[in-house]
Amino acid sequence: NVWTGCYQMINRANLVITKAPGVTDNTALRDRVLGEAKFLRGWAYFELVSQWGDVPLYTEPITSSTGFKGKSTAAEIYTLIIADLTDAAAKLPASYGSTDNGRATKGAAYSMLGKVQMQKGDYAAAKTALLQVYGKYALVDNYQWNFDGDIKNDNNVTVGTGHEFNAESIFEIVFVDK
Repeated sequence: NVWTGCYQMINRANLVITKAPGVTDNTALRDRVLGEAKFLRGWAYFELVSQWGDVPLYTEPITSSTGFKGKSTAAEIYTLIIADLTDAAAKLPASYGSTDNGRATKGAAYSMLGKVQMQKGDYAAAKTALLQVYGKYALVDNYQWNFDGDIKNDNNVTVGTGHEFNAESIFEIVFVDK
């Protein structure tokens, strides 16, 4: 499921990336969406390469049943991930406010880039990326707020809801239970 889900995300991101140059009516929105697509593609490839090593590398949408490729080296995958996350960090905003929760931000791109660099063993590059987010996020006072659904004080009295998208949240996917 992880493999399939990642490649679905990669294919959709590739579609956005290849169609983006044709969007000319709102270039600011186009560039932001392009940054989001590159962030998601980089994230998906990181999931794949960190679990399986050498995997197929696609930078164009698959348009036919014969368009499949063999494996590329992990080094080639990491090169694309780093390029995607670097470009995403340049294009994404620092925040969206509370109206657009669940979107990738500059902080998410730099955090993921730092994680990728640490996985590769390039600690100097990881430090450079992670210093871009240093001090911009903070731990919540009560770690249980991340797990219990309602925010409770020390007397177990509910003092609020909505523990999601708090000061700790670097990148969080919105889940809506219908």
